[in-house]
Amino acid sequence: MPVSKIPEGITGPTGPQGIQGIQGPVGAQANRLYLFPHTFAVTGEIKVPSGDAEYIPGFYVPAPTGQTVRIMGARARINSGTSVTYKLQLNDVDVPGSLGLTAVPAGATTTLATPLAVGNEGRVNVVVTAVAGIPKNLSITVYLEYSV
Repeated sequence: MPVSKIPEGITGPTGPQGIQGIQGPVGAQANRLYLFPHTFAVTGEIKVPSGDAEYIPGFYVPAPTGQTVRIMGARARINSGTSVTYKLQLNDVDVPGSLGLTAVPAGATTTLATPLAVGNEGRVNVVVTAVAGIPKNLSITVYLEYSV
């Protein structure tokens, strides 16, 4: 049986807008990671602290609700002298993997094998534990990773 063709005529006006459909489910969100440097700078001769003398003040780390913060590592350098040995502390407790870090004139970077989580208002300190060759002008940058 032959197929008949549907007659074609002129197109009419567009009809009214239909109602909006329901909202679909919220998709998964990936965490965003941001690396922030915080630098300690100490001018002049660097010495091992004794009480309040030669003490290097720390800084507080904000960790707003919904964010996590971790200490990832550090980079340190002295301008002259042989070396400075230091450690990182979080709330006056040694950061695992940070004992015996070294600052030399060429600079040295350390990445912690296990990054350490920092709670809101955690205080990060640098403590000089030994010096060699009258080191001067210390710069230590601590790297913090924020996950949002």
